Amino acid sequence: MSKKMFAVLPFAALVGVALGRWTDPAAHAQSPPSSVTFDWVTVGDPGNACDPQGVGRCFGAVGYTYRIARHEVTSAQYAAFLNAKAASDPLGLYNTAMATLGGIARSGSAGSYTYGLVPGRESWPVGNVSFFDALRFANWLHNGQGNGDTETGAYTLLGGAPTPSNPMVQRNAGATVFLATDEEWYKAAYYDTSLAIFYDYPAGIDAVIVCSAPTPAPNTANCGGAAGGFTPVGSYPNSRSPSGTLDQGGNVSEWTDGDVGVLENRTIRGGASAYAPERLRGQVQDYDDPWYETSRMGFRVATLAEGAGGSQCGNSVCESTEDPLTCASDCPDLCGDGLCSGIEDALSCPGDCPRRCGDGLCTGGENVTICWPDCGTCGDGVCDPSENQTSCAADCTPVCGNGVVQGTEQCEAGAPLGASCTSLGFDGGTLACNASTCTFNTSGCFENTCKPRFSRCSKSNECCSGNCRFRRCW
Repeated sequence: MSKKMFAVLPFAALVGVALGRWTDPAAHAQSPPSSVTFDWVTVGDPGNACDPQGVGRCFGAVGYTYRIARHEVTSAQYAAFLNAKAASDPLGLYNTAMATLGGIARSGSAGSYTYGLVPGRESWPVGNVSFFDALRFANWLHNGQGNGDTETGAYTLLGGAPTPSNPMVQRNAGATVFLATDEEWYKAAYYDTSLAIFYDYPAGIDAVIVCSAPTPAPNTANCGGAAGGFTPVGSYPNSRSPSGTLDQGGNVSEWTDGDVGVLENRTIRGGASAYAPERLRGQVQDYDDPWYETSRMGFRVATLAEGAGGSQCGNSVCESTEDPLTCASDCPDLCGDGLCSGIEDALSCPGDCPRRCGDGLCTGGENVTICWPDCGTCGDGVCDPSENQTSCAADCTPVCGNGVVQGTEQCEAGAPLGASCTSLGFDGGTLACNASTCTFNTSGCFENTCKPRFSRCSKSNECCSGNCRFRRCW
C-alpha cells in the first residue's frame, strides 16, 4: 500500500474532486504533431545548498547546470509518442481515461491503433500516465523519437511488460533527455539562482499562491478547484518560477525521479487543480506506487544536452534550443532578437539591452546621484562611494546644508535619502533627514513586536505564537 508524506488525503482520494468541467470527447479527434519539441529553460548555479524542510528533509541541491521543460508534457506531445510506439500498445502506454478525462482519443484495433486529440484539449497536460510511462517517453526522446526504443536509453527497463521487472530503475549515465529528479524539479520550481535563495511557492514569492481561473495576474495557479478543471499549459504567464518554468504548482501533479525509501514508491510534486494552495509549497512531497495512474498526474522532462533530439552547437544551424548566448557560432547576434549579446549595449541596441545601473554607461535617466558607478567623476559635486576627501577634495569636503551629501554626511535636506527604514533594519515607517546635523532621523521608523504564522524565524521569541519550527512561525 502506498503512503504520502505531508499529504492531507491519499492521492487517489483527491482525483474525484472538481470534475464538473469534464465532457465527452468530440466525435472527430484532431491529428497530433508527428514530432515533439520543447521550450527549455536553463537552471544554473551548480553546487547550491539544499533547502531544509524539517529533520532529515533537505531538497533542491543540484551540482550541475541543466535544462528543464518550461511546461508539463502536453496531450499533443504524448499523442505523437503514442502514434509512433503504441500501434499495438503491449506496454500499456495509453489509458482509456485519457479520452474522457484528458485530451487523447484512440481509434482502430490492436496492431493498428491511432491516436488523435480531443478538440480544445490539445495543450492540456497529459494525465493518466504511470512513472514508467514517463520513463519510456524520455527513452523515446533520448533515442531520437520516431521508432526510437522505449526500453533502453536514458533508462533500462527489463521484462517487456507495463511494470518492468526492475521497478527501482535508475537513470543511466549519458542520458540526454530524462524525467526530472526530485532535486532538479524542486530547484527549478523554488530556487532563485541570482539571489541563491529558495522561495516557499513556485511563482518566485513566499506568499501563499492564489487559486484562480486562467489570469495574467502574478502568484496565481490552477488550484483549489478555481478553474473548474484542467487548463492549457502556460495559462498563468506571469506566475513563473525564478527559473522561468510555468505550472510547477497546480493543474496536474508531476512524477519526479525520486526514491523515498518506501517500497517501490516514487516522488510526486506540485499539487493538482483540486488541491488547496498550501499544498503547492516546497515543503509538500507526495509519493505513490510507480504503476499508479490518475488524470491528475503528469510529468515534465529535463535535459543536460543543448537540446532534445540531437541539437548540436557548431553544426551551422541555429536550432530552437540555441541562441547567440549559448551558441554564438550557429546563431548570429541580431539587434531585436531579445538577447543582449555580443557587442550590443544599451546605446547600440536599447531594445535588447535595458538600461541598468552598473552597465558602464551613463544612459537614460541615470545620474551621479542614483548611479555613481556609471556616472560619477571627481568634480561633479557628488562625493560618491568611490571617492573620499583625500582622493577628491572638490567633491568630498562636507558642508551640511548645501544640498549635496558628502563625506561623513548621511543625508541632506531636500536631497534623495538613499536609504529607508527597512534598509536600516527596521520593519517599516518613514525615514527623514535631520537638516541641522545631516544625519538620519529614525523616529518615524518602527519594528514589529512579533512575526505572524508562517513567517521566517530563527528563534521562538520572534513569533507571535512563541513557536518557531523548521525556520517558520507556527
